[in-house]
Amino acid sequence: MNGLDKKIRFSNVATAIDLTPKAFRNWLQRYELNLLSDHKTRGWTEFTMGDVAVLAVTRELVRWGVGVEDANMMAYIVLSRKAELLLEYRNTPADALLAALQRTVFFLHSPGHTDGPFLVTEPQDEGFSESQHVTSLRVDAQKCVANAFAQIDSTIGTWIGRV
Repeated sequence: MNGLDKKIRFSNVATAIDLTPKAFRNWLQRYELNLLSDHKTRGWTEFTMGDVAVLAVTRELVRWGVGVEDANMMAYIVLSRKAELLLEYRNTPADALLAALQRTVFFLHSPGHTDGPFLVTEPQDEGFSESQHVTSLRVDAQKCVANAFAQIDSTIGTWIGRV
């Protein structure tokens, strides 16, 4: 099956996003995560490739110190802005999602006050210069998603087109 509707088991997702099953279970139980599928089905926990994409970017942000819920919200926003229609259509090929995310880089900038970090999704349009902000975090969303998809492919051999 070559699409975002491919169901992927809990343990495969945890491995793909480089998170222990215990930590991933904790995320699902403690936090309100924005995912594309209803991951609880018939007693199994199943996810789509779209969920893996959102969770991979979430994990990258968490790795750099962003809270789980904030990271998930930002990941969902970035992926939805870049590939909203692809994510909504359940038969979108995973390689089409990767193509839509090509050159998708976003920044998280902490301006040094208590408002917390803010998301810069279109740096060229928003007048953001990485060199002007020492405290910015640069995230390559396409790379995060491609790495997670490759891990899924190596574990369960779903798909996956080569990028």
